[in-house]
Amino acid sequence: MHRILWAVVFLVSVNAYAETVYVIDRIRVGIYSGVANQEPLLANVVTGEALQVLQKEDGYIRVRTTQGTEGWIDAAYVTTEAPVRQRVDVVRKQLKAARDQVSKLREKLVATQQALSEEKQRVRDLANALEQRMSLVTEERPQAAPEPAPAPATGGGTFLWILAASAMLVVGFVAGMLYIRERYRRRLGGMHLRI
Repeated sequence: MHRILWAVVFLVSVNAYAETVYVIDRIRVGIYSGVANQEPLLANVVTGEALQVLQKEDGYIRVRTTQGTEGWIDAAYVTTEAPVRQRVDVVRKQLKAARDQVSKLREKLVATQQALSEEKQRVRDLANALEQRMSLVTEERPQAAPEPAPAPATGGGTFLWILAASAMLVVGFVAGMLYIRERYRRRLGGMHLRI
């Protein structure tokens, strides 16, 4: 029983020491009238405050604050990058602007989809009206009688074709003879040649 109690106490104490904490990045730095920290303090600046660089000398920078105070600060306390908190704020503003833009685009999309569905319905209505008019026109027009089917070919039809072809051959032969005869007559100056 004592062992279980000691195990529980040990587990609780391990969890208490396993907690993670972070150091805050907010500091205060003094701006002095000279390059050494023994000079009189002119102002204090906090993390994230923007300073204008006027001069650099021996690890110190002469700066001007946004309020117009000019003095010297240790160069170890400044950087050209904005602090993480300010960068996070910028990213949050950009994220908010992007979300606002997305919501506006969603509203536009909904409006466009609604307009599209209205146009589709309008097209369907027009198609239905056209279909009704077409059905009225076809109902008013008298139905044409179907054409009779052609009669099947019989053996007599084949004989007629042979007879017509033979007649055309005879007529073509006679016409050709007359043409040749006339041609020779003209060549010979009007004399007839018996063939």
